[in-house]
Amino acid sequence: MAPHIFTDEADPLLSHKEALAYLRFRHPQTLYNLKAQGRGPRVTKVAGHSGYRMSDLMVWDLDRYLAKAASA
Repeated sequence: MAPHIFTDEADPLLSHKEALAYLRFRHPQTLYNLKAQGRGPRVTKVAGHSGYRMSDLMVWDLDRYLAKAASA
């Protein structure tokens, strides 16, 4: 597992597992599937390690929420 790497203290780079937990996804394949479909959150690579910035996850999750609210 990749070590915790921070892009800055206010915007940590989360591992795949941490991103799954933050987004409340149960199946580990979910983020990979969304990425393959071009619908997932942005992946960031720092020092050879891929991860998800907290801010990107927050924006992506909010976009999903607003899209659901607009269609309801």
